Amino acid sequence: MRRVLPDWVIPDDLEAIVTKQEEWISDRWAPIRLVVMGATIYHGRPIPLSWQIEFSPYGPEFDDANRRVAKSTGNKPDSYAWSELVLKTLQERAPEFVGQTHLEDTELATCVIWVESEAACKVLMELVWELIYR
Repeated sequence: MRRVLPDWVIPDDLEAIVTKQEEWISDRWAPIRLVVMGATIYHGRPIPLSWQIEFSPYGPEFDDANRRVAKSTGNKPDSYAWSELVLKTLQERAPEFVGQTHLEDTELATCVIWVESEAACKVLMELVWELIYR
């Protein structure tokens, strides 16, 4: 089931929003949620804004995509298999962003991937959207 990816729309005052509220959340790309957080420290390195996508790959909307994930990874299409496939696909299509891509927050029920820049997040969102809806 093909669906058009919504336009990449981020508030002009995102940094001010994140400074005031600590995070900005958008469901514009549902079933993928985008969360932008401020003041992240990763291995002692400050990251002014971290860009996180999260989704739960269960339910009828994911049926076709989960069959593809299972076939591609050879694993049950849970959030860990999704993370593995996303990273593999990112390595093939946009290797320049792999070093700033982090998967360690993924859990069985929720795929959580965060990156260190808006450019990386936009590519990540496009890639995950395509994996779900191609």
